[in-house]
This record gives sequence, structure tokens and C-alpha cells, in this order.
Amino acid sequence: MKNTNNRILRRGRILIAAVLVAVGGAACRPPVTSGYQGYFEGEFVQVAPALAGRLERLDVSRGDQVTAGEALFALEAGAEISARDE
Repeated sequence: MKNTNNRILRRGRILIAAVLVAVGGAACRPPVTSGYQGYFEGEFVQVAPALAGRLERLDVSRGDQVTAGEALFALEAGAEISARDE
């Protein structure tokens, strides 16, 4: 009976050691990453028209990159055209 208990303890210790070696080996490998880690900084710019009006067309959406001078939106021009024609 004592011999059986010793075998069970020995097998348990071997099993625990094998698990610890497997976990330790997995923890030593570098993590697999795709892309870059870290954060980006940017400048937020609030854009508004010089005159109030109804939005007729929106050419960009959130997160789009734009260049200087690119049209972002178009306002309804009916009131301005009428004022000009007067």
C-alpha cells in the first residue's frame, strides 16, 4: 500500500513539473504581434463655414484624411444666389 502511494505521489510530481515546464516555455516566447504598438497623437481641427446655411453635401466622414484646400462640404446656395441677383 505504501509503495502504491509513493508511485502516485511521484507521478503527480512529474505531471506538475511537466506542466510548469510547458507553461514556462510558452511564457518565454515573444508575443506575436501584427502591426504597431503604442499610440498616435494628432491635432483636432474644428471646421465651420464662414456663413450659416443648410448643408447640401458632405464630402468627408469621420476619420478621413484631407489635404489643405480640399472641399469638405457644400452649403445650399439658393439664398446667396437670390441675394446676389437682387
